[in-house]
Amino acid sequence: MTVMRDALPPGCEAYRRTLEFTESTIPAGLLRSHRTAPGVWALIHVLEGRLRYRVLDPPAERVLGPSDAPGVIEPGVPHEVAPLGKVRFHVAFHRLAGPPAGKPPVLTRQGRRRKAMSRRARPSAGGSLALIWAGMVLGISFLATPAKFLAPSLPLPVALDIGRRTFRVFGRVETGLAALLGLGAPGRPLALAPGLVVLVQALWLRPRLAARTQLAVRAGAMARPSPDLHLAYVGCEAIKLAALLALGLAAARRGPRHG
Repeated sequence: MTVMRDALPPGCEAYRRTLEFTESTIPAGLLRSHRTAPGVWALIHVLEGRLRYRVLDPPAERVLGPSDAPGVIEPGVPHEVAPLGKVRFHVAFHRLAGPPAGKPPVLTRQGRRRKAMSRRARPSAGGSLALIWAGMVLGISFLATPAKFLAPSLPLPVALDIGRRTFRVFGRVETGLAALLGLGAPGRPLALAPGLVVLVQALWLRPRLAARTQLAVRAGAMARPSPDLHLAYVGCEAIKLAALLALGLAAARRGPRHG
């Protein structure tokens, strides 16, 4: 059986302690396998009676009493306790004040695993921006815009005028988003695709659509349809949405870069 550690490492400082537990108030979680967080040490102080302290990996065991040295709990090591009759004890938690000079802090295996999972779960700034922009495109272009034409109480010229003004404002917002996305995901050609689509829409498609909408608003009726322009605009929105989703999902899978 492995010899258990009998003292905390140098530099540990106490920062919290539990209430006093007895054989009838000891939490059930302490009676089965559990562990402290990475970097957290602890001492089991028995004030009365006897308490069995068992380390599960590697296996080791001590019976603690009031006259014995406190049981040392190492960070991330599974362990459990069991009262041997009447007992009264508490647990004091400690952590290192700082890593030794010139040496990085040491992570346990579990700490390294959690840190790696956390990195993978967080998308980069560019990826987050791409997903936010994709949500805006989906909500405005593919939901709100078609839905307003279904309202029987909204005259068609008014719906067209609302759409024209909405896309004019949204186009300005998208220009800023495209610039931020290029800065947030430098060196990635796909990050330029949404900005190029915005440029085509702003310089070619939107002016032509706006001119026809203006005619319809002034006449109080629908101008001559231009299905090719509308289909081209919808196609641009679909390309933009696909590129943004691809950027965001790729960033989420890859996680942020660390130097």
